[in-house]
Order: sequence, then structure tokens, then C-alpha cells
Amino acid sequence: MKRILLLSSFLFFLLSSIAYAEFKPVEIDLFVMSQCPFAVQVENTFLQIKEQMKKNLNINLYFIAQEQEGKFKSLHGKKEVEEDMRQLIIHKYFPRRFFRYLRSRNTDYRGQDWQKHAIFAGLNPQKIEYLVKKEGRELLRENIKRAQKLHIFSSPTIFINGERYEGSYSLPSLIIAIREKLSEQEKRSFPWKNLPRCFSDEDCHKKGKRGRCLSAGTSGARCVFSPLSPVTLTILSNKDFDSRVIEEWRRVVPSLRVKKLSYNSQEGKEVLKELGLDVLPVYILSKSVEELDNFQFYKARGLLIQKGEKYILNPQSVEINYYPYRKRKKKNLKLFVMSKCPFGIEAENEILPLARKRKVEVEIYYIASYNKQRKEWESLHGTAEAEEDMRQLCIKKYFPEKYFDYILLRNKNVHSSLWEKVARKVGIDDEKIRECQYNQGEELLRKNSKFSEELRINASPTILWENTRRFNNLKEFKDNVEMFKDIRVKYPGRCR
Repeated sequence: MKRILLLSSFLFFLLSSIAYAEFKPVEIDLFVMSQCPFAVQVENTFLQIKEQMKKNLNINLYFIAQEQEGKFKSLHGKKEVEEDMRQLIIHKYFPRRFFRYLRSRNTDYRGQDWQKHAIFAGLNPQKIEYLVKKEGRELLRENIKRAQKLHIFSSPTIFINGERYEGSYSLPSLIIAIREKLSEQEKRSFPWKNLPRCFSDEDCHKKGKRGRCLSAGTSGARCVFSPLSPVTLTILSNKDFDSRVIEEWRRVVPSLRVKKLSYNSQEGKEVLKELGLDVLPVYILSKSVEELDNFQFYKARGLLIQKGEKYILNPQSVEINYYPYRKRKKKNLKLFVMSKCPFGIEAENEILPLARKRKVEVEIYYIASYNKQRKEWESLHGTAEAEEDMRQLCIKKYFPEKYFDYILLRNKNVHSSLWEKVARKVGIDDEKIRECQYNQGEELLRKNSKFSEELRINASPTILWENTRRFNNLKEFKDNVEMFKDIRVKYPGRCR
């Protein structure tokens, strides 16, 4: 009898252990670009975690891409789109081999030889190619809808059990975030149950609360939460503003208070004067925004700019701006670019031909700055870019009728040093341009770039339409200006 009782007790313990070991899987939704280095790093971290959690962790990949006129576009080009499709095919038809392929592929994610990683994972490359041609486009079309619906454009973006994760991407922090989704019973069988509760404030998350980590990194570490002070978002505008800004900040601060203020009101005029701004809309956050866990992140990234006791969203991060006090100039387009920026080049290639047809006046302004200490011009893509800016301004001065022809042809291979060949091909005297660049180039660039500085524009491309409406990317311009709705946007990005 005693033996039967002992056996029964042991079976109960064993079954209890099994019940603890297998619990409802934690769902990880990863929104990524397959050739984004930061996304690859995060994927690898979650693969490490899955090795220990096995079936208790589900990793779901959603790709960030766009489809336009039947063609898929992704930030890192055609090869990235092909890899997206490949991974979706492998995940659908060979799910047991998918993570082995991904782990291997991520060691050489930019390499062209994906086949060796497929073979390593026990897959037939020819079979994968066949399935990609047959079904890859449809799978990708369906997959990217999730990111588009949630307005997700940043890679990586992480959701854990349906909640957006805003903390550190380090292995310990991600493990802690997963553990906090478990019940007390489930935590007993968690592989890292003895890991401290937190290593920093970043590990302490609770919606609508301010988290602090006490005794960080020790066995006695704990998170203390306190209510956030009310955060007010004041929108100073005419009537147009981006409602997505409210949605985004409501996600960060559920109790966000929103106040709308007309720039024509007495209070609105006083606020504009106090902030020293002449552009709308202005998104103003109260000082209590400093209490947010990610405040330093927003500030370091330049997304928040301090103005006295308040913070404003950087106008460069807002899709559309309006200058209420600038005089409207009909059918005038000012394009602010860096001559070697791929996004600026795309804007020129799309806008210039259509502007000619529509008889729109186009002015190009270059984004560059003079380093007084070094006594030289600087641009994001190096000295060669500033030199190209000068050449283009010289062409504009001496061969204005050839200016856009040169730009469009030069854009086909702007990184080549053989600019003279392009100049001669469109009928420009390259010797005269070389002489101008040497004697007048710096002064021409100084005068031209002054306008970018006045408007505090430092991202390429930026478009000022009819002298009053500013668009901070090509897609927003296309979507809001009827005359240019036919332009194609391959990448809605910017150089800054």
C-alpha cells in the first residue's frame, strides 16, 4: 500500500512537471526587413531564446515592403524582396527546417549564395526557386499587409503577446520581457527563472506607468511603478495635421491629453512667437514627457526638441508642414537634396521630367555646411558630394538650359568620378565648369545652401510646394499634390 502511495505521488509530481513545462506559447511578432542588420541581430537573439523554450515560444515574421504597380519595393533593394519571398516559402512548406535556414542565412544575410544555406538546412534550392516563382509574390503580398495596417516602417519592431515592446534588444532584457508575460505557475519551469527581475529601468514596463528598477542586476532586483504625470499634446495648426501622431503618442501614453489650437487665435500666435517657429503644424508636449521610459531615446534621436519648459516634435519628423506666413507661388516647386543621396536622386528623377510636362518651375537647393575649423565644405556623403553640388550650381549658372539634362544623366551613375563625360554628352563645356568650380563653386554653394539653413531643412529629399507646403518625403508629396500623383516612389526614405 505504501509503495502504491509513493508511486502515485511520483506520478503526480511528474505530471505536474510536464504541465509546468508546457504552457501556452508566448507569441513574438517581428516586423523586419530581411537584410536589415538590426533585424538580423534581433532575429538571432530570439532564435537563441527559442532553443531553450522550444514550443513555448512562437516567432512570427512580418516583412516591411511596399507594392506599387505590381512591383515590390524594399529598402535594401530587389535582393531583399527575393529573400523575403524565399523565407515565406520555406516557412510555409518546410516549417521544421525554417529556423535552421534562418540561423545559417543570417550569418551571411547580404551574400548572394543563399543556396548553400538552404542545402545546410536540408532543403532543395531548385525546389525553393520553383515555389518562389509559383507562389512567392502572393505570399509576400499577404504578409506585408500586417505591417501596413499597423503603420510599421521601422525594422525591427517587436510585439510580445500582441503588445509593442519598447525596451532594450539585449538578450537578458528580451528574456525578462518574455518571462513577465507568464503566469506564476509557468515561471516555475521557465529556463531563466533565476534571472534578476531587472537590470535597468528599461526592463520595467507597465502601460500608463513609470517604471524604476531598484537593486538592479541582483537577486533582490524589483520594479517599482508609479503613475505617470499627465502628458498634454498641444497641436498648433491651421486645420491639417497628421492624426497618426496622436495615435503614436496615445500608444506611448494611454492617458494622453490632446489640445488643438488654431494658429490664428491670439493664444496660437503667442505660442508660435514664444517657440520662434514659422511652420505648422507644431506638436508640443508638456514637460511631464520627461518621465517616460523612452524619453532619452526620443531626445537622443532628435525626435524631441526642448523649447523652454516644453518639447516639440522635430518638424523634420512630421510628414507634412505648412508655412502660413510665406507668400504662395503657384506651380513652384523647391527641391532640397544631397546630390548623392539615393532618395534625393529618386525625387529628381521622378519630379523633373513631369515638372517639364506640367510647366512647373523647379528650384533645387543643396544641403551642405561649411566647417569653419577645417575650412572646407561638408556633406553627408563626403567631400565628393559637396564638389558635385558646386559643379551642378556652375552648370545652372552658365548652362541653365542643360542643368536638368545633366542632373538626370548624372544620376544614372552619380558616384562615378567621370562627370566630364556626362557634361560633354549633354553639350556642356567641362573646362568652363571646372574653372567655375575652382573659382566660384564655394560662393555659389554658400548662397544656395543658405535657404536650407533658414528653413532648418537637413534631410534629402524635402519638397516645398508653392512656397507654403513642405513634404518631408516623396510619397507624401505624391499622395497630396494632384499634379504629381503619377510619380512612382520606390523608397519613401530620406538621407539625414
